[in-house]
Amino acid sequence: SSGLQLTSRVTHFTGPLANTGPIPPVAEKETTYTIIWTVLNSSNNLSSAEVRATLPSYVRWKGITTFGENISFDQTSGEVLWSLGKVSAGAGVSSKTREVAFQVGFFPSINQVGQAPDILSESAFSANDDFTIANVGVNTRSISTRLSNDPDFKSGDEIVVAK
Repeated sequence: SSGLQLTSRVTHFTGPLANTGPIPPVAEKETTYTIIWTVLNSSNNLSSAEVRATLPSYVRWKGITTFGENISFDQTSGEVLWSLGKVSAGAGVSSKTREVAFQVGFFPSINQVGQAPDILSESAFSANDDFTIANVGVNTRSISTRLSNDPDFKSGDEIVVAK
C-alpha cells in the first residue's frame, strides 16, 4: 500500500491565517489558533481521501480556511472534515503537498487555569489505495495549546492563566 503521512500542527504567531487573542490564553477570553493539516503520499494514487477530527465543546469553528480545499464543519457533532478526493502518487514528495489550514477560537474557562487543553482531537486520514484496492489510513495525536511548531512560542505560553 501507499506510504501515507498526515501532519497536524497548530500555530498562533505564524502561518497562513492571522490570529488574535492573548498568549498565554486567558480564562474567559478568546484566543484564535490556526490548525494546519498536511498530507503526503509517496507511492500509489489514492481516492476517497479524507481527514476527520473533532473540536472540543470549548473550541469554536471560526469558518476561516485557506482556499482551494474542500473543508467543512458539522455544528452538531463538532467534526471537521477535509474531503481531499484524489491524492496523486508522490504528493509532497515529487509534487506539491496537499495542505489545508483552518482557524479555531479557544475560549478557556476558569476550570482550565493551569492546564494546556486540547483544541483538536486525534486526526484520522483515510483513503482507498487505487493500486492495491485496499483501505489505508493513519492517525495523528490530538493538538493542545502547546505551539511547539510555532517559532515564536515560548515554554509556558500554552498554560491557561486567570484574568
